[in-house]
Amino acid sequence: MGHEPSGTDRGARNQATMTIVHEFDNYQITEAALNDPSFRDELIALGLDPDTGKGSGTLSSLEFDFFRNTTSQPLMPARIAAVS
Repeated sequence: MGHEPSGTDRGARNQATMTIVHEFDNYQITEAALNDPSFRDELIALGLDPDTGKGSGTLSSLEFDFFRNTTSQPLMPARIAAVS
């Protein structure tokens, strides 16, 4: 009596979330760095136009999270099975 059968999902809570990031950036360096010819290869490696010192790009990402909580009383858990 008052005993829950083991192996059941009674009281389990599942939560799934998805995050989308899509950012566009413009960037440039100072005139002093642009006028220094020793920086030319580094500017190209950083994705900057070596003649203007400007660059732009888009950063995109997806994040998926799933959380399952099977505690029947979260404030006083006696049997816990939580995965994140």
